[in-house]
Amino acid sequence: ERGFARALEAVQLLTQTADEELEGAPRLQQVRRRLLETARSFCRELLSRRGEDPRALHATALSHTLLAGIAHTLGESDAALRELERAHELW
Repeated sequence: ERGFARALEAVQLLTQTADEELEGAPRLQQVRRRLLETARSFCRELLSRRGEDPRALHATALSHTLLAGIAHTLGESDAALRELERAHELW
């Protein structure tokens, strides 16, 4: 549980850095996109390892919310909506 939470914090930090530090830098948009895609991949891997552990519903819902934010930032509205729906089902 603690390891999952720490890994999720790392994904959040990577996402936050990409959003806050690179959003307004036109020349760095490809780097920003790669960082967000890497964060998304890592978060999905964490979820696949997590399985359906009922004790971790909050962290799983938070992960889907994080994935929704990444998808939205990348302009993937349908994917963002799907992730939000998954998070909503768990809350």
